[in-house]
Amino acid sequence: MSKIIAMAPSVRFVLEGEETYVIDGRSRRLRAGEFIIVDEGVESVAKTAADATGFCVYLPFHAPDGARGFLGSPAIIGSSIDPLATLIRAYASAVAAGEARTVPENLIGLVSNGVEDFMCGFSKKRARLSHARGTSKTDIVERVERVRAFMHANADTPLTLDDLAKEACLSRFHLARTFSEVHAVPPLRYHRSLRMEAAAKKLAHATISPTELAADLGYATLSAFTRAFRRRYGVPPSEYASQPMLIGRQTVE
Repeated sequence: MSKIIAMAPSVRFVLEGEETYVIDGRSRRLRAGEFIIVDEGVESVAKTAADATGFCVYLPFHAPDGARGFLGSPAIIGSSIDPLATLIRAYASAVAAGEARTVPENLIGLVSNGVEDFMCGFSKKRARLSHARGTSKTDIVERVERVRAFMHANADTPLTLDDLAKEACLSRFHLARTFSEVHAVPPLRYHRSLRMEAAAKKLAHATISPTELAADLGYATLSAFTRAFRRRYGVPPSEYASQPMLIGRQTVE
């Protein structure tokens, strides 16, 4: 356990294991692949599991005199599917493997740009929430993005609204409402779209038959699956298998 006072904004990424940060009396748990942006001047207590591996990048941002910081919040958690996580993971993995011993000259600039893009997107998501205020909006968006990452990690697995609500630590109703506001589509519909995309990739690589896919996706009949697939990709599954370039033709059902 260690106490940290951030003299500059930082991005702390968890490559393996888990880390917990206590900030302003609130515990924030990070799992592998997730990151937290901590504002300058913020005091945090870090609790790191014995098997955890992390990576930290300090940013050349500074708030105007008298301002709290550039985040508008002491800290914000980002999910494992955010582009910023992908960027940091690539370098952190190389460092952990002993393949990178010096910091690339452009790493700070790349991460800084990634943070600005992340904050822009996060602010837009916060603004879409109509039933929350202040810091609770930040917390809700963090939960929505974590459950979205969970859906991406389980694109081949049937999930229920109860499964998603448990992952988000929200009620079924609250998750359905807030996810729909942030992403303009209900969570189960979003996940069904991911599963259909995964199914299309399997068809493109001829690793499974349309009949098997229909059963895996929970469709009662092959014809029901075929109708849904045609609505999304414009062709039936059997035809799609011979035209894999159509994989770019996607719409959320």
